[in-house]
Amino acid sequence: MGISGTNGALAMFRDVVRTERLVVAGLRMAELGNQSLRKDVLGVQIPAKKFFEAMGIVHVSIDINGKDGALALDLRQPIARPDLLESFDVVTNFGTLEHVDRQYPAWLNTHRLAKTGGLFLHLLPRTGSWPGHCDIRYRDDFVPSLAAACGYEVVKLYNHDIDADHRLIAAVLRKTGAVFPSEAEFASRVSIDPAGA
Repeated sequence: MGISGTNGALAMFRDVVRTERLVVAGLRMAELGNQSLRKDVLGVQIPAKKFFEAMGIVHVSIDINGKDGALALDLRQPIARPDLLESFDVVTNFGTLEHVDRQYPAWLNTHRLAKTGGLFLHLLPRTGSWPGHCDIRYRDDFVPSLAAACGYEVVKLYNHDIDADHRLIAAVLRKTGAVFPSEAEFASRVSIDPAGA
């Protein structure tokens, strides 16, 4: 998806920094995907990593493609690097998890990256939206069911519609514990739609 002036990713981040009173310098951020700030943000397209690091954020991006300084890790496989687990204040998903065909390990990895008390910032394509863009869409009850299954606190949840074809679920969640449901429980409690839905 990339970070643009329209998708609300930067506004979401600024709002979380303000409302949660986060100190940006030294903040540890894991970015899912090697996102880029599109040209409409700064006048030139750059990797989001450069933008966040310029603010003093300790930034790690994770993308199987390994581009733009991203760690070449597959989110469909368990992250096996102890230095990454339970160590991030903020984990962002601004257009990545909807492209991962095995949803359970991707969401488990996301959970495992954040420290207890850490925040997840998600922009998720809503069901019936983003034609031809991604493999997965998320129902309006996805975030509440994910939060209930994982014991997350819902800090903020809203719909962010760019236009009729590009509708997003925007969510800020807080990790309150280390428990993540089994794959069978996750599948039975959390609603995800395949691309055709």
